[in-house]
Amino acid sequence: MLRAAVLAAAAYALGSIQVPRVIQRMVSDEPPLDHLTLEWGDGKAMRFDFAGATTVEVTSGPALGIVAALLDMAKVALPVVILRRTHPGQQLDTLWASASSVGQMLPLQHRLAGGRGDSVTMGMCLARDPLAIPVSIVASQLAGLYILRDPLLAAEGWTAFLPLYFAARRKPDLVVYALVVNAVRWPASIKELRQVIHYHRAGEYETREFHEAFEATHFGYIHRWLRQRGLIRYDYMD
Repeated sequence: MLRAAVLAAAAYALGSIQVPRVIQRMVSDEPPLDHLTLEWGDGKAMRFDFAGATTVEVTSGPALGIVAALLDMAKVALPVVILRRTHPGQQLDTLWASASSVGQMLPLQHRLAGGRGDSVTMGMCLARDPLAIPVSIVASQLAGLYILRDPLLAAEGWTAFLPLYFAARRKPDLVVYALVVNAVRWPASIKELRQVIHYHRAGEYETREFHEAFEATHFGYIHRWLRQRGLIRYDYMD
């Protein structure tokens, strides 16, 4: 128990190191960007409060954004690989990944205002089951675009499918891990979710202005690719 507690504390501490904020401080004299704003139409906007690889991309370019994402992945993936080899069958790797993800999303030193855990979650998936990433992303896009008709949830909802994927793969420890990730991620995103629901009900997603603004961000890359190939179509975009 003591070893597990020490390991969880170390994982949380490492996870709570906000790599994107560190990189932004190193390359700029400006305060680190801790939010993104999607604006369209006549004064309409959504604000997403988080500090991640995307905020580094906005302030310092895609190359440093990729570096931030890779470093966040590594702080989970490398310890997971090491723990699985040194302590097989003890689920210490799952404990590390869970605590590190909580630290990434809820860092005490930033008043619980961290990232959304995409990179660290991908790091765990790469270490344990790389296929989980494309499968969950495709499932999220299909459900979001063709069932819910909500492009933002399609782009951001991929972690919600991880518990189902790991359950189908009969990996109970990863099911628990994925549930922990979602239990922290979605409450931390409650402000953004309220905005998404508001604009969804207001019909704003069914406007050319919204789609052009959305597709200009990293959220809309897949959406734009699908629309340009005729896999999803809107009359107002023709």
